[in-house]
Amino acid sequence: MTALAPVKTGNIQLKFSTDGVTATVQLIDPKSKTAPKAEAIVNAIERAGITIDDKIKERVDQVVEATQKGEGPVEPFVVAEGTRPIHGKHEQINWDESLRAQLDEWQQEMPPDAYPVQAVTRVEPGQRFATLQPAVKPKPGRSLLGEEVPAKGEGMPLDFHMTIQRDEDDPSVLIAGVAGQVVQDELNVCVEPVHLINGDVGLETGHIATTAPIWIEGRISDHYVVQSDHNITTTGAIESAHVTSQKSIFVRRGIIGRHNGLVEATEDIVAKFVTDAFLKAGRDAVVGKQIMNSHICVGHSLEAPSAGLIGGSTFVQETLRVASVGSDADIPTRLVLGVKTAIVYQLTMIIKRVRAARDTLDRIQAIVDPLEEAKSRLTVDQRRILRELISKTDDAKKTIADDEKEYEKLIEDVFSDEPAALLIEKVINPKTTLCIRDRMTSFEREVRGPVRIERRKIKNATELVLLDDKGLVIRPLPSERIDPAQVIEGFETSNFERANTENQATPDT
Repeated sequence: MTALAPVKTGNIQLKFSTDGVTATVQLIDPKSKTAPKAEAIVNAIERAGITIDDKIKERVDQVVEATQKGEGPVEPFVVAEGTRPIHGKHEQINWDESLRAQLDEWQQEMPPDAYPVQAVTRVEPGQRFATLQPAVKPKPGRSLLGEEVPAKGEGMPLDFHMTIQRDEDDPSVLIAGVAGQVVQDELNVCVEPVHLINGDVGLETGHIATTAPIWIEGRISDHYVVQSDHNITTTGAIESAHVTSQKSIFVRRGIIGRHNGLVEATEDIVAKFVTDAFLKAGRDAVVGKQIMNSHICVGHSLEAPSAGLIGGSTFVQETLRVASVGSDADIPTRLVLGVKTAIVYQLTMIIKRVRAARDTLDRIQAIVDPLEEAKSRLTVDQRRILRELISKTDDAKKTIADDEKEYEKLIEDVFSDEPAALLIEKVINPKTTLCIRDRMTSFEREVRGPVRIERRKIKNATELVLLDDKGLVIRPLPSERIDPAQVIEGFETSNFERANTENQATPDT
């Protein structure tokens, strides 16, 4: 496909789209009193190899007339157009109004599209839940030079499982054949039965473990374990519990960790607020109103454009967007971007294990040392106990050595190569510490938003730079280089002891 270069003629600039389908004109100096000539614009279009027709002449005359009246074109005005390609679109589901109304209730105080409709709604047998928007087949276009412009996409139909039926009178209407949640995996769509808890997870339910999606009409209470190989949805809050999903976790209220528990998802975690909690999201996290005194690991991006992030430590591999960081009460808040958060979590667990193993070793050694000094006076049973204790010290030393070896291996791979940025809508408060990869800066004064902070090379030196909302550099920030061990400082993990659910697991539905 031939690329057409822009052309300047008088006070007019003629530009072509990258696919060559459209040509636009724009005034170089909108305040100039010299009106462009129609003939000059036509000649410029013709020199580009485009055949002039009556439609092009008419549009050029419109540009000239509008310019003479002082009405433009300030914005680019299309003067010539080929045939735009029609890009293919797969068959799509248009959700029923009743489900959209439920989604709207969940969405209140949240960023747009925080909750997917199929994750926060359920269907019953016989329920009409959606209509189909037909697939659009791709059709190539033609550039202004007559060249074919390829279309993107395929325009394939969806493949519906037997759990979904079509209305006899209107096949575009979809009807649920069973109770559950509508699940779409690429082009495959089905209704997947859910494990339904009609109330809170607590004494009456015990711990929950299943391969099915879990829907909880209530909260997850302190000290309980909820595990699923699929999504977990709760209409209440998650308290100091251990909640694990091999997909995503959707919380209508908030996560109240009480400095304990753990909420971890292989994909996303979405909640209205997070307080005193430990979170680990393999992909994204979305929070509506506030993140307070929590320790969070996010594998891709944390989106909380209306939330204040106060205290704790937040580790994000790529983009962190919040309204504000810290508070006017000078609460220390640590942000770390540009790191592989899965490795950060592993390193933190290793540090914790080594610390615990050393404490155990010290306690055993305190018993062993006096026994060894009095070894000649020990009874047979006491000698046996001494041998067992020495064996335990050897095991503890080996465990520590293995963990330290693993730590040294992982710490070398902690930095991510993906672009990382902090986006602040309102303010960065004092006592905020920010690390992006191996650069660290501390804020002792307030910085007003909207601003963006990135790690960039400025005059052959790597710096953390402050940018405005248009991406223009305001100034470099004073920063220092730190090593990987310093980067992972400040992140904490839960002391929650997960209960053994193997003998209590809820049968799959």
